[in-house]
Amino acid sequence: PWDNVERAIKKGTGELEGVSYEAVTYEGVGPAATLFLVDVMTDNRNRTAAEVRKIFDKHGGQLGSSGSAAWAFDEKGIIKLPAGAATEEQLFEVAVAAGAEDMEVIGDEWIIKTPREGFEAVRSALEEAGLSPEEATLSQIPKTPKMVDGKDAEQNIALFEALDEHDDVENVFADFDLSEVALQQL
Repeated sequence: PWDNVERAIKKGTGELEGVSYEAVTYEGVGPAATLFLVDVMTDNRNRTAAEVRKIFDKHGGQLGSSGSAAWAFDEKGIIKLPAGAATEEQLFEVAVAAGAEDMEVIGDEWIIKTPREGFEAVRSALEEAGLSPEEATLSQIPKTPKMVDGKDAEQNIALFEALDEHDDVENVFADFDLSEVALQQL
């Protein structure tokens, strides 16, 4: 019925009163014992949990309980700047003085890692020095990444992409890295 369609549209756009969204983090295990953290924003926790569980099941994984994967990740601040924005010495003076843990050039950009507590201080220090970050986010970094290849790599990528494509999913973090062989095959 048309009333249901209109109500669904209003609910989706936030026009209906009484609809509240909540942030939830689901944890799970993928193929080859890889670990996943899935951040979602949902208006129906039960529906989203069932859908995320189904995605894990379909791709050879299993939705876990709270704490089953979070232990393997550290929350860090990640700040990205163009490589030409500053020299290593300039960046070192500003970022490390403000509390950054690590900085490196990957491709054509600087990647600066900060502890969670120091993220805002480092970002502010960079902006005050005239260095505008391209991206500045909090991210879950795996403590010990697992190398996967072959069928395990294909299954983990399929699981990651399926989770990432879900409408309620905001972020997906996994503790796997692709081996050189897997990168060439894919």
